[in-house]
Amino acid sequence: YNKEYGPEKEYNTSAVYEGVSGIPVSWFPMTAMRHDGWIDFTLYFYYSHAVYYANTFVYSPEKQTVDFRIGTSGFFKTFLNDEPVLETEEEFNNDLDTYVAKTTLQKGWNRLLVKCGNSEIDRCNFLARFTDDKGHPLTGLQFSAETKAYTSRPGVTSVPKPNLDEEFFKAEIKAHPDYLENYLLLADCFLRNDKGIEAEKTLKQALKQAPDAVILLDHMLEAYIRGRKYDEITTTLEKLASMKADIPSALEYQISEHMSNEEYDKAEELLDRLERFIPGTERMYTYRISLFSA
Repeated sequence: YNKEYGPEKEYNTSAVYEGVSGIPVSWFPMTAMRHDGWIDFTLYFYYSHAVYYANTFVYSPEKQTVDFRIGTSGFFKTFLNDEPVLETEEEFNNDLDTYVAKTTLQKGWNRLLVKCGNSEIDRCNFLARFTDDKGHPLTGLQFSAETKAYTSRPGVTSVPKPNLDEEFFKAEIKAHPDYLENYLLLADCFLRNDKGIEAEKTLKQALKQAPDAVILLDHMLEAYIRGRKYDEITTTLEKLASMKADIPSALEYQISEHMSNEEYDKAEELLDRLERFIPGTERMYTYRISLFSA
């Protein structure tokens, strides 16, 4: 994360660098893209404990103040015209536009460099975009992977901005503390941004008002999973199962328990209920195979 490698010092498409285990690496055009627009390094590289770079050039018809937005899996640093924009050393699996900064595109071509890597999680990807201050796409921009002349280090200071969705639902909760849907939606924002602890705190506030709300408990499961709180995961699953909640997570927990206790008839009964929710899926076939094998 902290080491400055060759691509941060220059953009030279003919340069060859020393990669993991001495393997030579160089710039190449992407040929396989995910349909959702994310740049996924795991499509191109086998290694997980590594640092990767992506580079493009952005043409702006005028000098303009813009929002730079990025979501990632893994740590990252971003540079616009060789100046830092946004970065974090922590490794998260988050969603679109998790990190936002107010910055400036220069008139003409601008260089965008993304440094991304992972050592603790098994994913490494990003999606970056330039928008107005409301998140709407800008008009008139052009993009090119070919080398373009640009103004290096024009002296721009990028300013991080808060997440607008999180701020909106925080304000809604403050204005309407008894509207449970706002707690749920704020927690969903936090979970999308891999903020498990914040989501847990938000859902606990709502559960004080509705302790048996299945939808809140089901979301709490994801918060505990992201926070690696395994005891709390089990306790919540047991509560959902005791409520006979027909949701996949509770049914799968009960099926696992019955399989461990060799109660195959009970497991099969629950599998029939689960199949109503996930028919014909790989998970469903895996459960059936495990049951018949046992």
